[in-house]
Amino acid sequence: MFINQDHIKALEKDLDEWNEIVGKQNTFSNPGNSMLDAHLHLARTIVRRAERGAVALQHLDGISNPTIIVYLNRLSSWIYALTLMTQGSDKNNINKADTA
Repeated sequence: MFINQDHIKALEKDLDEWNEIVGKQNTFSNPGNSMLDAHLHLARTIVRRAERGAVALQHLDGISNPTIIVYLNRLSSWIYALTLMTQGSDKNNINKADTA
């Protein structure tokens, strides 16, 4: 399977919808408020690392499909927006578990 513009458009469609719901964020999202939140932040970190690796490969002419870099960038934004959408919805909140 090759990444193409349709994959990017699908991520951007979700991003547009989710940004309308959560609004513009002017604060930093603190990772680790819940297990879900921590896992999403970890996933975003891994995608960012993959994006940096893809950019490095592109500089060496090792990327046959440069669209992958745009896709990884949008995927990272998508994961961040998903984090904002799910904040407060995880029943396994770490803070609640620590105070119980």
